[in-house]
Amino acid sequence: MDKENKLDYRLSIESSVYHITMCTHGYIMEHIPLHRHSHRSYEIHYISKGKGILTADGRTYPLEPGSLFLTGPNVEHGQIPDEQDPMLEDCLYFSLEPLPDAARCEITSIYLQNPFWIGTDKQNLSKIIEMIREELSGDRCGHETSMHALLCEYVVLAARNIDSAHIIRPLMHPPSELDIESAFLYHYRDITLEQISKIAGLSPRQMQRFLKVNYGKTFLQLRTGARMAAAVSCLDKGIYTTEEIADLTGYSSPGSFFQAFKAYYHMTVSEYRKSGY
Repeated sequence: MDKENKLDYRLSIESSVYHITMCTHGYIMEHIPLHRHSHRSYEIHYISKGKGILTADGRTYPLEPGSLFLTGPNVEHGQIPDEQDPMLEDCLYFSLEPLPDAARCEITSIYLQNPFWIGTDKQNLSKIIEMIREELSGDRCGHETSMHALLCEYVVLAARNIDSAHIIRPLMHPPSELDIESAFLYHYRDITLEQISKIAGLSPRQMQRFLKVNYGKTFLQLRTGARMAAAVSCLDKGIYTTEEIADLTGYSSPGSFFQAFKAYYHMTVSEYRKSGY
């Protein structure tokens, strides 16, 4: 590597500490043998020029300009540069110290659940890398503040690259489906995405994805289904007015309840009563 900058920045992002220890910039001219990181260590690699091969966990991947990859704890990896066109790489080294509620945090959970990822930079991370190199080349006023902000942006944009790939990440601690179904069954009137996410121990975004993968529906679709099932139950009993049913099922007015009922069942409340379902 042409440049190797030892750093010591502790970034507080969400509920975790990212300890940035080094960033490097330069051409990879020789084979980097297979190696692993410790249980909390990560590297974010960005290839701006040249070609090569990455080996990670027994598989090989081509590297070219724009390639971005993350190597985390216990991921065995190595690199072989193209002899005629060696890779120019920027790499950020950091250790991740998650706090107890880190699994609910979007950025941290992306790193925890993706010890290895490879793709292309679609978040203009290269611009931040360039700004960091420029900042490190001098000692201007506000250097520490600028570096802190740029490194935070680096960590966030790298996570967004992973997140934007729309991969389905296996959850480290899958939530209880019974708890989720009970929440919709008994608390359909007032349940919110934030509340059910807390019950499941996930971030709201993770919760939405979990529901889509496991139930094929969004939170709002599942809540509407639970409310409509409760509304039909109330109608079948024949002891509630429509105003009472609207209130019991969480709608602000009979009008909004009627509209939701017709959209869901493709018939009005009056038509349902007459149908004898």
